[in-house]
Amino acid sequence: VGYNYKLSDLLATVANVQLSKLNLFLKRRQEIAERYAHLLESIDGVSAPVEPWNRSSSWQTYAVTVDDALDRDRLIAELRGRGIGCNIGTYSLSAQPVYLADPDACPVSARLLAKHLALPMYVGLTEPEQDRVAHVLGRAIASL
Repeated sequence: VGYNYKLSDLLATVANVQLSKLNLFLKRRQEIAERYAHLLESIDGVSAPVEPWNRSSSWQTYAVTVDDALDRDRLIAELRGRGIGCNIGTYSLSAQPVYLADPDACPVSARLLAKHLALPMYVGLTEPEQDRVAHVLGRAIASL
């Protein structure tokens, strides 16, 4: 509330150039997401996101769901401690102080807030880097 997110002329120029590459970026992100899904099949404790058959994701974030038996925040600490950049995967708007909502009003978003984990996802992510993320994730889960 109260922020101004207008782009300067310089940033608008950069955005215009980036938009010309949008299809390439989306294709690459789709490839990375498909490879992550394959790599995560053999790792117990996390579920890959599912893209519905009638939709296509931009894969702005690759957020896996951590099983209830695992503490997502401890897993984040483990991954970061092993050099893997990761973060909370989903934020619940109803949990934000500005909205002052009943925390039980949106149980699905509350669960995702507690159980989603965002893995590294960017156009330049390489296959060896993905392999390392999956390997370290599996080892970190096993250590918890």
